[in-house]
Amino acid sequence: MQLESIQPAESNKACSRRDRRITPAPRASSDLAASPTPSVPADPLNQPGPKPAGQVTGTIYGYRVHGPYEPEAGHRFNPNKLLIDPYAKGLVGTIEWNPALFGYKMETGDDLTFDGRDSASYTRRSRVIDPAFT
Repeated sequence: MQLESIQPAESNKACSRRDRRITPAPRASSDLAASPTPSVPADPLNQPGPKPAGQVTGTIYGYRVHGPYEPEAGHRFNPNKLLIDPYAKGLVGTIEWNPALFGYKMETGDDLTFDGRDSASYTRRSRVIDPAFT
């Protein structure tokens, strides 16, 4: 499935005042990391975040959020980490505990480090469901 455009969603408030870009990561294959996707600038006024246009029942997706990595200031944006939609009504897959799930290099014990490993292979995805059944 290919997502071609992104529009603001009424119920998705995934944006923050510090994120710079949010990239929906649709599942075009078994590996979300390999799927080329469009991205949009995040809304600086903390308005609802982007939602892939034309999502149909069964669409499986995640988000990657770009912004500053400044842990001392409370900003830990890491586009290498696939995030679920906090408003998703369906989730698929399982979590396989792996150091790649953490935004920092877990092995070092220093939570101020940046971890560049992709978490897509180890985490769950959001799924669009039919609202008629909610």
